[in-house]
Amino acid sequence: EYLARLATGDGCQLALEGAALIANRSGVTFDDAAVSLVAGEPNVERIQVTGSRVTMDRMEMAAPAPAPPPEPTVRESGEYHAYDLPGRVRLAHGSNERVPLSAPRPSIACERAYLVEADGGGWVPPQPVIDPSFRGATGVLPVTTTVSIKNSREAGLGQPLPAGRVRAFVEGDFLGESMLPHTATGEEIRLQLGKTFDLRAKREARDFRLDRAGRTITETIELTLTNGKKTAATIRVIEPLPRWSDWELVASSVPGKKKDAQHAQFEVPVAAEGEATLTYTVRYRWNKDVTP
Repeated sequence: EYLARLATGDGCQLALEGAALIANRSGVTFDDAAVSLVAGEPNVERIQVTGSRVTMDRMEMAAPAPAPPPEPTVRESGEYHAYDLPGRVRLAHGSNERVPLSAPRPSIACERAYLVEADGGGWVPPQPVIDPSFRGATGVLPVTTTVSIKNSREAGLGQPLPAGRVRAFVEGDFLGESMLPHTATGEEIRLQLGKTFDLRAKREARDFRLDRAGRTITETIELTLTNGKKTAATIRVIEPLPRWSDWELVASSVPGKKKDAQHAQFEVPVAAEGEATLTYTVRYRWNKDVTP
């Protein structure tokens, strides 16, 4: 599990602490155990045992250790990463032991953003999709607060991170929590921490035109973004473009860019206690040897 404390003020900086929770539900107490924690996903064949159950639902209730022990040694273990705990530990049956996995990182560069993302399904179609209803979610959409970190030394991090829960706070106030996957050095981390209270989005389809002779689909989508805050906000809109792989933005009320093969991204400023509208038109094309 991880604890992230975000700094206030301009920019984005956070302090990060990481720890492992070891729950002993084996029925045996280990008085002098050498422990290695492996981060990764090796395949394990599990045997179903009737009548037994292992639960770790309330591990977060474990009391922290009175004093942090020395850090574990991190090494490569096959295709994974192993954390060898220093010294020997006592693992009593029924106990929860909290073990630091790295030194606290006091200042990591990050990026906070408000995000709207209409689910496009992630499916790559084998031919152009001409069904007008295939356009992603419409209606009222939540605006999510996110924090992104580059796992690099330049950003103040730069180490392999085991998967776990991240709990984020600002000045002691709970901001939200998100699951962190196993993250190698150099990868980007994006934490989705919760739905904002004062920001809203509404997404609607405004136009759809199919030109079979010209082998194109032209579609217009509109998003209305509202800001109930007393300060201005910029909302990042990530739009699915799922109909076909060959597409271009032919018009937009706010400049957009290609995020990846199936998404466009827009940064939309919204005034304090105000409203902004993003309208864009996308055109899909296909070759004559493709049949939609």
